[in-house]
Amino acid sequence: MTTHNVTPFESKIMLSQFLQQTAHRLWHGNHRIRNLKKLSHFCQFGNNKDRNLADFNALHIYDFVGYLEHDRYNRKTGEHGLGNNSINRYISAISSVFRYAQELGYIPQAPRIRYKRVESGRARYLTQNEIDQLKQFFRTSGYPAMVHFTTLALNTGMRKSEILGLNQTPQSLPDDVSTWGEIQVKEGSVYAKLRETKTGVPRSVPLNKEARRALGALDGLPLKHYDHHKFYCFWNRARELIAPGDKEFVFYVCRHTFATSLVHDHKVHDLQLQTLMGHKSLMTTKRYCHPKDEANAQTLDALSF
Repeated sequence: MTTHNVTPFESKIMLSQFLQQTAHRLWHGNHRIRNLKKLSHFCQFGNNKDRNLADFNALHIYDFVGYLEHDRYNRKTGEHGLGNNSINRYISAISSVFRYAQELGYIPQAPRIRYKRVESGRARYLTQNEIDQLKQFFRTSGYPAMVHFTTLALNTGMRKSEILGLNQTPQSLPDDVSTWGEIQVKEGSVYAKLRETKTGVPRSVPLNKEARRALGALDGLPLKHYDHHKFYCFWNRARELIAPGDKEFVFYVCRHTFATSLVHDHKVHDLQLQTLMGHKSLMTTKRYCHPKDEANAQTLDALSF
């Protein structure tokens, strides 16, 4: 008597079940946490949570991409619709899951999804005038802690999650913060020792006088003073006042400003900046350094043919 061997893709398994079984093999650490959050949004969209893994096709994913592009709230801009870079990170996470499902034999063919076209980088940094306006606005706002968050970001280049994780432990972090670290003193200098970062590589960030003063104003515990709603509400109000309509005027630009200033104003070389920024790739670091118009003008003024 012959028996029929059921192939994996003939069996019924939900996407959420497949993720529970395989996510630890696909990603590690913070990368897994971030991607699982993205995939949770995908599972909750439409009827995806009740759909078998083998029943998904490209249209289901494109419908979700359309939702991200037009309807999902963007907390950074205060508007609806994510940018193409953010959407591509969702596509990457979803595609990885279906490719792995195909590799294991759970589905015959993974849906193929086109990535959104993106520009080479965020060509934006804050001018000194914009920084002055930002700080003045935050000082007189209903959330003065924003002054100190901004000062820390500008003087250290740390990501917001890294700032919030200072003097925290993995056990004390909320679900939306995965970076943690502590303050260390070494040979008279003060450092933020970041134990867990976006790239998974620990790093030490020197704290200058301005950064130490800002951290002290936050009682050494930035997370204690952080209010998610107020943070984005007051940043968006500042943008409306200082750079209305400029979607690139986001908190993350403080990190770009840090890098641009070190390269153009303080002549820091690329490898040193890469270490300070915590990038694995030097090419990534270079995307954070934007030419200043005044520097270009001074260079050309030196010409006399």
